[in-house]
Amino acid sequence: MAREFKAPSAPAGETISSLFDAEVKGLASDGRGVLVHPSGKTFFAEGVWPGERGQFRVTGHKSSVGFADLVELYDSSPDRIDAPCPHYGLGAGKCGGCTWMFASYEAQLQAKQQRVEQSFARIDVNDIAEIWPAPQPLGYRNRAEFKTDGKAIGFVASFSHQLVPIEDCLVLTEPNRATLKSLLTMLPNEAWSKLPSKRSRKTGKKRRQDWTVLGIDEQVEADQVIPNLRRPFAQANQAQNLRMQAWLRDGLQAVREKNAEFTLVDLFCGSGNFTQVISDSGFGKVLGVEAVEEALSALNERELPGVKTFACDIFSEGAFSRIFSRDRGADCRVLVLDPPRDGLKDVEVLLKQAKKLQEVFYISCDLATLVRDVKQFQQYRFEVLEVQPLDQFAQTAHVEMMVHLRRRRK
Repeated sequence: MAREFKAPSAPAGETISSLFDAEVKGLASDGRGVLVHPSGKTFFAEGVWPGERGQFRVTGHKSSVGFADLVELYDSSPDRIDAPCPHYGLGAGKCGGCTWMFASYEAQLQAKQQRVEQSFARIDVNDIAEIWPAPQPLGYRNRAEFKTDGKAIGFVASFSHQLVPIEDCLVLTEPNRATLKSLLTMLPNEAWSKLPSKRSRKTGKKRRQDWTVLGIDEQVEADQVIPNLRRPFAQANQAQNLRMQAWLRDGLQAVREKNAEFTLVDLFCGSGNFTQVISDSGFGKVLGVEAVEEALSALNERELPGVKTFACDIFSEGAFSRIFSRDRGADCRVLVLDPPRDGLKDVEVLLKQAKKLQEVFYISCDLATLVRDVKQFQQYRFEVLEVQPLDQFAQTAHVEMMVHLRRRRK
C-alpha cells in the first residue's frame, strides 16, 4: 500500500496567521521590507521601512522564505509620511501601484541608491553616480493601463488579482487624469464587461481574462480608447526620458570620432526613442533591431538619416548571427540596447558575433538582469566606465539604469 504524502508543516510559530514581532532589516528588490522571524527565517512584508518595528501576521511560505502582513507598527521610521493618495494602502481593497508612497521622496532616493551600490559591489563596480531624482514625484506618468470589469475602473491590489476601484491617480499627468475621469463617466459599461480570452504561453490553451484593459496616453481621448488594445510603447516619464536621451547623446558624442563610419546597432529599438538621438549624433550607418513590426513601421515612417531597420526576435536562436552578418552589422563597434526586464540574457553569444564591438551603452529597467549582463561583459574584457541610476517611477521601488562599458585592449 502506497504511503500517503504529507507536505511538511511550518515550524512552530510560522504557521499561517500566527503573529510575531520583528524589526525591518532592509528592503527587497520588489520594495517589500525584510524581516527576520524569531526562528531565524527570512520574511517579507509590504508597507514597512528599514528600522521600523512591529507585529506581523504570517500569510504564506515559498521555498526557504515567508511572507507576512503588518498588524501593528510599534516604532515608525522618521522617513514615514502620510501618503497623499486616498487609494493607497495595504492589502485587499487598496491600490497596489505606488508601494512606496508612505516614505518621503528623499528616503526613496536613498534606498534606490543604496540598492544600486550594493548590487554593483557584488561585481566589483564601486563608482556609482548619484541617482537623478524625478523633477515631479507626482503627476509624471504619461501613459497607463487601467483594469475594468465594466462596473469599476482601477488597478490591482499588491500581490493579488483583486481589482481595486479608483476615482483618481496622483502619479498621472493632468491630461491623463482628465481622461480617467471621463472614462469613469462611461460606467457601467456592458462592452467592457465582456472579458476576452487570452492564450496561455505555457499550455497554449485559451482562458478568459480577469478583466478588460483600458490603455491610455496623452494622444488618446476617453472616447477613443479601444478595450484590450495596447497603446504604442513609450517611456512613461517624459521628463526623465529626456534626461536619458541627453545621457546617451553625451556618451555618443564622446565616442563618435573613432566610430562614426562603422555601423551602430540599436537593439530593442522600438519606434525609435533612442534611435532619433543616435541619428542626430552623426552616426551615418545605424541598424535598428526590433521584434515588433508595428514599432519598426513607426520608426521607418520617421525616415531618420542613415537608419535602416531589421525585424528580428532578439531572443530567438541564431538572432545575433543574422544581426551581425556581413550585410548588416558585422562592422559594429558601438552597441546601444534598451531591453525588457529579461535583459540581454546571453552576452557571450552576442560577442561571438559582434567581434569588433568596443563601446556598449546599456539602458535597463531591471537592476538584477543588468548586473548579470554586465558581469558577462566583464568576462570579455569590458570595463564599466559609468553607472547612472535614474528615478523614472517615483513612489515605487523601480530604478532605471544607464551603463557605459568599453572593451579594454589586450
